[in-house]
Amino acid sequence: MAKDVKEAGGAPAAATKDATYVLITPIQYNGERVTDIEYRRPKGRDVRKAFKVRNAGGDMYLALLEAICEQTQDLFDELDGTDYVALVSICDDFLEPPKPSKAA
Repeated sequence: MAKDVKEAGGAPAAATKDATYVLITPIQYNGERVTDIEYRRPKGRDVRKAFKVRNAGGDMYLALLEAICEQTQDLFDELDGTDYVALVSICDDFLEPPKPSKAA
Protein backbone atom coordinates (compact mmCIF):
# COMPACT_ATOMS: atom_id res chain seq x y z
CA MET A 1 0.00 0.00 0.00
CA ALA A 2 1.24 3.44 -0.73
CA LYS A 3 2.67 5.28 2.21
CA ASP A 4 3.34 9.00 2.47
CA VAL A 5 6.74 8.70 4.15
CA LYS A 6 8.66 11.87 4.91
CA GLU A 7 12.20 12.37 6.08
CA ALA A 8 13.20 15.01 8.61
CA GLY A 9 12.30 18.43 7.27
CA GLY A 10 9.25 17.15 5.41
CA ALA A 11 11.08 15.94 2.28
CA PRO A 12 9.73 12.73 0.74
CA ALA A 13 11.76 9.66 1.69
CA ALA A 14 13.53 7.74 -1.04
CA ALA A 15 11.23 5.23 -2.71
CA THR A 16 11.93 1.61 -1.80
CA LYS A 17 9.58 0.06 -4.37
CA ASP A 18 9.95 -0.29 -8.11
CA ALA A 19 6.33 0.23 -9.10
CA THR A 20 2.78 0.68 -7.92
CA TYR A 21 -0.26 -1.21 -9.15
CA VAL A 22 -3.42 0.92 -8.93
CA LEU A 23 -6.40 -1.22 -7.98
CA ILE A 24 -9.32 -1.21 -10.39
CA THR A 25 -11.60 -1.88 -7.43
CA PRO A 26 -10.28 -0.30 -4.21
CA ILE A 27 -10.98 -2.23 -1.01
CA GLN A 28 -11.30 -1.67 2.73
CA TYR A 29 -8.65 -3.67 4.59
CA ASN A 30 -7.85 -3.43 8.30
CA GLY A 31 -9.89 -0.24 8.54
CA GLU A 32 -8.03 1.50 5.71
CA ARG A 33 -9.00 2.20 2.12
CA VAL A 34 -6.50 0.47 -0.18
CA THR A 35 -6.26 2.02 -3.63
CA ASP A 36 -2.88 0.73 -4.76
CA ILE A 37 -0.23 -1.84 -3.96
CA GLU A 38 3.49 -1.16 -4.24
CA TYR A 39 5.80 -3.92 -5.41
CA ARG A 40 9.46 -4.49 -6.19
CA ARG A 41 11.32 -6.72 -8.58
CA PRO A 42 11.73 -10.21 -7.09
CA LYS A 43 15.11 -11.38 -5.89
CA GLY A 44 16.38 -14.90 -6.40
CA ARG A 45 15.37 -15.86 -2.86
CA ASP A 46 11.78 -14.77 -3.59
CA VAL A 47 11.58 -16.92 -6.72
CA ARG A 48 13.21 -19.92 -4.99
CA LYS A 49 10.70 -19.68 -2.13
CA ALA A 50 7.78 -19.43 -4.57
CA PHE A 51 8.92 -22.57 -6.41
CA LYS A 52 9.38 -24.40 -3.09
CA VAL A 53 5.82 -23.49 -2.13
CA ARG A 54 4.56 -24.71 -5.52
CA ASN A 55 6.44 -28.01 -5.18
CA ALA A 56 4.83 -28.49 -1.75
CA GLY A 57 1.37 -28.03 -3.31
CA GLY A 58 0.94 -24.36 -2.38
CA ASP A 59 0.15 -21.26 -4.40
CA MET A 60 3.37 -20.07 -6.05
CA TYR A 61 1.88 -16.75 -7.15
CA LEU A 62 0.60 -15.92 -3.69
CA ALA A 63 4.03 -16.65 -2.20
CA LEU A 64 5.68 -14.39 -4.76
CA LEU A 65 3.11 -11.61 -4.26
CA GLU A 66 3.56 -11.73 -0.49
CA ALA A 67 7.31 -11.29 -0.99
CA ILE A 68 7.41 -8.57 -3.66
CA CYS A 69 4.51 -6.54 -2.22
CA GLU A 70 5.49 -7.17 1.40
CA GLN A 71 1.85 -7.87 2.30
CA THR A 72 0.07 -10.83 3.86
CA GLN A 73 -2.18 -13.37 2.15
CA ASP A 74 -5.19 -11.80 3.85
CA LEU A 75 -4.85 -8.64 1.76
CA PHE A 76 -4.74 -10.59 -1.50
CA ASP A 77 -7.75 -12.67 -0.41
CA GLU A 78 -9.80 -9.46 -0.18
CA LEU A 79 -8.89 -8.12 -3.66
CA ASP A 80 -11.34 -8.11 -6.52
CA GLY A 81 -10.60 -11.01 -8.87
CA THR A 82 -9.62 -8.67 -11.70
CA ASP A 83 -6.99 -7.00 -9.54
CA TYR A 84 -5.66 -10.34 -8.30
CA VAL A 85 -5.33 -11.66 -11.86
CA ALA A 86 -3.53 -8.45 -12.89
CA LEU A 87 -1.03 -8.91 -10.05
CA VAL A 88 -0.52 -12.56 -11.03
CA SER A 89 0.19 -11.32 -14.57
CA ILE A 90 2.90 -9.05 -13.15
CA CYS A 91 4.43 -12.13 -11.50
CA ASP A 92 4.29 -13.96 -14.83
CA ASP A 93 6.18 -11.11 -16.47
CA PHE A 94 8.92 -11.40 -13.84
CA LEU A 95 9.13 -15.19 -14.25
CA GLU A 96 9.29 -15.13 -18.06
CA PRO A 97 12.83 -15.60 -19.42
CA PRO A 98 14.25 -12.52 -21.14
CA LYS A 99 13.80 -12.43 -24.90
CA PRO A 100 17.00 -12.33 -26.95
CA SER A 101 17.70 -9.02 -28.61
CA LYS A 102 17.15 -8.85 -32.36
CA ALA A 103 20.61 -7.31 -32.83
CA ALA A 104 22.31 -10.50 -31.59
